[in-house]
Amino acid sequence: MQKWEYCEVDARYGDIAGIITVVFHKPTGADTQKYELRKRTGMFRQTIEDTDEKAREIVAQLGLEGWELVNVEGGRMFRLKRPLSNS
Repeated sequence: MQKWEYCEVDARYGDIAGIITVVFHKPTGADTQKYELRKRTGMFRQTIEDTDEKAREIVAQLGLEGWELVNVEGGRMFRLKRPLSNS
């Protein structure tokens, strides 16, 4: 039976920055990476666009690494999976 590992990419916005959290769920536990995009002075809308673009870049890179997009929730939470290696 095929076994999988899972990943979530979550893009959120605050008053001063956009935060992207990438969580890799593995049998040995979770590995979390965070990316922070600082707000440009007076340009909150641009921060949202920058954060969305960075999240899409991360998802695209994961696709090149063999991850398959399973679900998108609210346009900002991406769930992916890929076959768990036998090693």
